[in-house]
Amino acid sequence: MLALWMLIVGYLNLLWILFTCIGVFVFGLFSATGAMFTIVKMWPKQEHEFHIFPTFFPYLQEVYSLLLALGSVIGHLEELKFEKG
Repeated sequence: MLALWMLIVGYLNLLWILFTCIGVFVFGLFSATGAMFTIVKMWPKQEHEFHIFPTFFPYLQEVYSLLLALGSVIGHLEELKFEKG
């Protein structure tokens, strides 16, 4: 059972890395992270099995613009912090 959980977590990590690397060019770091945390939040609540990618990808598309805006704001705040520091 432990090996199965390690495989599932590794698969989710690979999805996150893949979509983060793709998103580097279109600012997708925050949307990939948000989708990953959605899957992690669902694990304790779900009583039945669900497929990771069919859950990950639609959520990634759904919150892309919201998390892109949030990521831009955080990035600009960090930039201002380093300019003053």
